[in-house]
Amino acid sequence: MEPFGAPNFLFQVGPLTKRILVLGMNSFDSGKTVLSQKLAENLLETGQSVEYFKPLSGHNYWYRYEHTQRCIADSILASWDAHQVRQVINSKVPLEIANPVHSLYVPSVLNQPSDSIRSSLAIGGWDSVLVMQRFSRPSEKGTNSVSLLARNLIDAERLMITSQEVEDLTSGTKVFPLENGREFETYSDTHLEQVLSESLDSIERSTDVTIIEGFNDSAWPWEGLDRVDSVIVTGPGHLFTYDPERFKKAAFLVKYGSQPIREVSFSRVTEMIKPDEVVHLRPHQGISSDLMSSLGPLGKE
Repeated sequence: MEPFGAPNFLFQVGPLTKRILVLGMNSFDSGKTVLSQKLAENLLETGQSVEYFKPLSGHNYWYRYEHTQRCIADSILASWDAHQVRQVINSKVPLEIANPVHSLYVPSVLNQPSDSIRSSLAIGGWDSVLVMQRFSRPSEKGTNSVSLLARNLIDAERLMITSQEVEDLTSGTKVFPLENGREFETYSDTHLEQVLSESLDSIERSTDVTIIEGFNDSAWPWEGLDRVDSVIVTGPGHLFTYDPERFKKAAFLVKYGSQPIREVSFSRVTEMIKPDEVVHLRPHQGISSDLMSSLGPLGKE
């Protein structure tokens, strides 16, 4: 399966583009997206150009149904986070490039509560079956996108999503039906690095600062991310900043063998390195521009 040919163009990446990596303490509700929005607003106020990059993401068809409907209407399977932050920066970069990999999880249809779905794609149980993944990379014409589908489950009507919704979400992409979780993993192992690195390179051709938002509580988004200029970790009521080079080294040190770096959780890195700065927030205090400036991660000389 070779949906992506070798690129026939070269990216000229600005070497001075600064990167702010925003990570979460928890696997959900850490506040990464809110922090990314505030960072973007602050940077724009200083006259710098800003882009946002959400390399990996996913959402649940049922729990984020309003967002699912927006994806269907736009015929683009993409992250809620990316939609939120890009409203602030008004980016001209295609959404699929700013958010090159996105997964959709869908509840299965049960006849009784004790039913179970026998599939390796039921990663989170019956209500969270991996049904679709979109991979996108830049091309001379804009984007080149591939959709992986659990076609057998969709055709068997074992899931809440309809065939028409699937058709809308995969419009304009190359579609590859896959049978099981291992096939999804193999495709990701083969193409993920290329997709993420080329997309980031494309974004950084015309911006001063790129805000890279992590996925869940992952400590480092992907192996090919060679550098960042700032690391900010957020959680309810807390902000932590870290030395970026030391943080990266710590993340790779705690990685197990051939385990992908994106599977290393932040909690494992905290055993290796202490934060440079700690900020405690009160409920409903918000994150002011003054506070953002005081953290010192905004790419100032």
